Amino acid sequence: MNAGRENKFTLIELLVVIAIIAILAALLLPSLKSAKEEAKKIVCLSQIKQLNLAAQMYLEEGGMHFPPGNNGGAYGVGDQWYQASLLGSYFNADLPRYYKINGVWCPPYDSIIRCPSLPVQKGAEEVRSWIALNSSWYFADTAKAYEYGPSITEFKSPEKVVVFEDCPYAAFSYICNYATVGGAWIEGSTTSYVCDYRHKGGVNYGFADAHAAYIKNPNSAFNAGEIRARPNLSR
Repeated sequence: MNAGRENKFTLIELLVVIAIIAILAALLLPSLKSAKEEAKKIVCLSQIKQLNLAAQMYLEEGGMHFPPGNNGGAYGVGDQWYQASLLGSYFNADLPRYYKINGVWCPPYDSIIRCPSLPVQKGAEEVRSWIALNSSWYFADTAKAYEYGPSITEFKSPEKVVVFEDCPYAAFSYICNYATVGGAWIEGSTTSYVCDYRHKGGVNYGFADAHAAYIKNPNSAFNAGEIRARPNLSR
C-alpha cells in the first residue's frame, strides 16, 4: 500500500489549487475595490454632514450668516473658513492656515476638509480636490475684507443652494485655490467649471438647509456670472 502518496499533492494538483485561488481573487478584487470606494464616499458624505452641522451652529450665533471663505479680503490675507476663528471651532478643529507642498500652499491632509478618496499628492497640479466652502468672498479681486458670508435669508430655496462640495479647481500659482468656490466663479466671471465627480460619477454636497446628499451625474456646472454654485438637479 502506498500510504505516503495519499498525504501529498502532485504538482498538477498544486497548480489547480493555485489557479482556483487566482480565479477567486480576480472575481473578488473588483468587488472589494468597489466596496472600498463606496466606504470612502460614505465617509466623505459624513464629513460634509459634520461641516453642515457646524455651519448651522455658526448661523445661529452669526446673525444667520454663513462664514466667509476668508475674512481678510482678496488673495486670502486673513483666516480661512476652516480655522478656529471662523468655522473650525464648531467642528473642534484648529487647523493651520496652509501647508507647503513643493512650493505650493495647500490645506492640511489630516482633517475633515479633505475627501478620503483623494490620495496624498506631491505636486501643485495634483493638489486639486478638497471639500470646499461655497462662498463669494473673492469678489472681483477687491481688497475688501469680509466679516461674514452670505445670509441664509438670501436664498429662496436653501435646499438647492450648495454650501459644501467636492471641488477640483486649483489655481496654478503659489497658493492653491482649494478651500472656497469663489475665485473662478466671482460675480461677472466668464468662465464655468464643474465639481469633481470623484465618487463613481457623482458628487457629495452639503446644502444650505443642512441636508447632505450624494448626487449621481448632477451636471453641476458653475454658470458664468453667478455668484454661488448650485447643481443642475434636473437629471
